[in-house]
Amino acid sequence: MAAAAPAAAVPPGKPRTKRQRLEDNEKLETGTTDAVVAVYKDFQTLGNQGFKHTSSINPFLLHFGAWNDRTRRRFLGLTALKPELAAGLMYSATFREHIAGADNDEFWRVFADKLEWENKSLLAFIALRKLDFVSKYNVERDTWLARAPHILSTLRPLVPAEVIAPPEDAEHPHEVFRAKDGTLKLAYFTPKHDRRHPIKIDNIDEVEFNTEYFKDEPKPKHWPRAWGYPVPPQNPQHTSRYPYTGPFPKCANCGRPTGVQQRAPIAPPANQRLVFPDQCPCKTSKVFENTIVEVFQRDLGTGVLTATHGVRSLAKIAEDDFIGEYVGELVPLEKGEDPPWGDDSPGFQLNVPFQHTVGDRWVEPSYGLGTIISGKKGNWTRFIQRADRAAKQIPNVVFYQEPLAGKMRITVTARRDIEFGEELLA
Repeated sequence: MAAAAPAAAVPPGKPRTKRQRLEDNEKLETGTTDAVVAVYKDFQTLGNQGFKHTSSINPFLLHFGAWNDRTRRRFLGLTALKPELAAGLMYSATFREHIAGADNDEFWRVFADKLEWENKSLLAFIALRKLDFVSKYNVERDTWLARAPHILSTLRPLVPAEVIAPPEDAEHPHEVFRAKDGTLKLAYFTPKHDRRHPIKIDNIDEVEFNTEYFKDEPKPKHWPRAWGYPVPPQNPQHTSRYPYTGPFPKCANCGRPTGVQQRAPIAPPANQRLVFPDQCPCKTSKVFENTIVEVFQRDLGTGVLTATHGVRSLAKIAEDDFIGEYVGELVPLEKGEDPPWGDDSPGFQLNVPFQHTVGDRWVEPSYGLGTIISGKKGNWTRFIQRADRAAKQIPNVVFYQEPLAGKMRITVTARRDIEFGEELLA
């Protein structure tokens, strides 16, 4: 991300107007916030790639030795305040670009202040993605560092466990929440039928369908006749004895018909022509690729910490953007609170994934086929809290059932523009 351009030169003796100062401050605030978002995106990308840092790609060897005096003073100033944070930030291309390229000292000051404010979240974000921090820099080759003894203890091999220790049992960043003191703790689910034995929450990316849950349950009244039973009801089409040929619901993202891709044409019945629609090509990995969130311990505003988790956005989100998908285990209707599930988290009913016509209108039927619960298995969306109307909180996200990327999904969508750092509330 390019550094923000310095304010235009003002002729001598002509002070800037109040409006110009306000515009400059707004640009500075927007530019520095965008830079912090880009830093989080850098670490998200490295974590997704399974990036592993070694001394052969030590960022100090690649960059610190080539910096000028101003850039080094900036880094050492940040290191004196937050040494572990400075060590981790060196792996962000955005951070290196701004520390070396921001000609506007005011931009750097505000940017550095925001990084320090995000210290706990950034360290947790780095540690949960199992990114190493720094390897030792060759001090003998650099007299600058020899004159800065406060940095020497930082420039040694650091791993996340030495800075902030992720729980050993954590297999995904969203199985963990950041406590108020900055430590990382596992998120647990307490079954309704067994309060004494909490269960670690497992992160999953797709709705899980277990045939065993349905085999002894009666078929729902509105189960499509063309389908076998039981089959995953979130798929808009099942190839069975009577293949479903439409109409297909249109993908909420691309507007093309949603359906299971067919590898080969099926011979149409006599005197009928089978039309294959231009099917949706979307993938959830692309639809939700810009979503960056943090699960944290909520403070109810009274100074009393609770075990309640919340979700905080680490990016700017535009109104109507898709943020994520509510996933979990698919269980029979009205079984979400019964053993062996015993789920206290809110579930969502999954309806018949077809549209039908009433006159000239397309109508989404509300006939339930199953319930998605996310007590033992789910993703970060299970931690989204409801807005407290009494506390004058206003919801900024909404849960919808809609066709997306080949399946019927419970999506999380922005009701309005969401700023960086906001808690997501439904």
